[in-house]
Amino acid sequence: MSRRTRTSAVPVVPDSEGTETNPFSLDALAVFVFRVLHRVNHPGNLDKNSQNAGYVLLMFYNLYDGKSRKEFDSELIERFGSLVKMPLLKPDRSPLPDSVKSTLEEGINLFKLHQRRHGRLVSVFPLRMSV
Repeated sequence: MSRRTRTSAVPVVPDSEGTETNPFSLDALAVFVFRVLHRVNHPGNLDKNSQNAGYVLLMFYNLYDGKSRKEFDSELIERFGSLVKMPLLKPDRSPLPDSVKSTLEEGINLFKLHQRRHGRLVSVFPLRMSV
């Protein structure tokens, strides 16, 4: 709670069933990839013109690696007192095509391998984050 503005933070997260080791499902990751690759002029340079869009998306996806959706939600509620979930996927959607699923899994595995070998990516084009 900010005393100056008399506001409080409430986390708003995409509603996703997650996986055993990540609070977000591969279906959710596919939506995130689709949205980034179709936007232009993003203030943080995470759009279709970004040279590192795939890496940055996987970096965000892996921020909570090892944490189930239940653990993720519980931690946010404990920290902030509440949690708002926004719908992300249609409940009656078709399953993610196997080719897309395997490509995402391969990307996740390559990302983890890269991080184990080289650590964090240091870009020559730093992200400009607007606050």
